[in-house]
Amino acid sequence: MEKNQPQKQSTFLKGNGVEKFISWLKFSVIIALLPIALNALSLGITGQLKSFSQLVAHGELFLVATAISAMALRELFRFRSGSSLKIFKVMAGGAAIVIIILSLSYFVDILAAYLSGFGIDEQQINIIVQMSFWSLGFAVFSGGCCILLSEY
Repeated sequence: MEKNQPQKQSTFLKGNGVEKFISWLKFSVIIALLPIALNALSLGITGQLKSFSQLVAHGELFLVATAISAMALRELFRFRSGSSLKIFKVMAGGAAIVIIILSLSYFVDILAAYLSGFGIDEQQINIIVQMSFWSLGFAVFSGGCCILLSEY
């Protein structure tokens, strides 16, 4: 073995993909959640915050999940790339599209229920909160995959 031969290093962990992912987390995910955090702070200071579900019971996280997925999807399709990891790009992009469609449809249903005066009980609020957290989690995961794969 020659001593002067350069070692091959993984470009995945040192390349632009991880930097892009961290930047996306900071500027897309965290900033998208700021209005909910500021609302919690405001309600907490005034003593009006009774439960965390009060913050997201109207489906706000569904809108956040939609925005996160849409931004990640845009980044995935922004650059024309080769066939490298094409199947994974299709899977991540498809997951983001499904999250956008489901999140928007859940939000519209919740909004319609509130606007029609149809009473939403505590059990339904718990379901809304749980579903919106799942939607947000899947949006962050699939969006992260889209961001990472957009570099390849």
